[in-house]
Amino acid sequence: MPVTPWTFETLAEANRSKLEEVLRGGTAPDAEQLNGWSYRGWNQQPVANLSGRKFKKGFAEGDRKPFGYNEVVRQDGRGPRGEWELKLKDGRPRRIGGGGRRTRVHRETKW
Repeated sequence: MPVTPWTFETLAEANRSKLEEVLRGGTAPDAEQLNGWSYRGWNQQPVANLSGRKFKKGFAEGDRKPFGYNEVVRQDGRGPRGEWELKLKDGRPRRIGGGGRRTRVHRETKW
C-alpha cells in the first residue's frame, strides 16, 4: 500500500492519536536549520480559542541560542485551508513568546 505524504492541511485535520503516531515516527528538526523561518501553525486544543487556532511559528537566534515564538494571525473562519494574514500592532506582527525579543524573520514557508 503506497504511503500518502502528509500536507499541512491533512496534519491539521488529523486526530490526536494520528498526530502522535506521525510525531513519534519522525525525527526532530535541526534547530539551526529552523533559524530565520516562519511556519503556519494550527492549534487543536480548545484553549486555542483564546488566541486563535491559526498562528505562525517563527524561529530566531538570540544570545547565541535558538528560540521560538508565535505570531497572531487573523482567524478567517476557513480553517487550515484559509489565509494566514498576520495581525499587526504599531506596524509590527503581534507576537506571543520569545521573551519579548525583536527579530525579523526573513524567510517564510507555507508548509
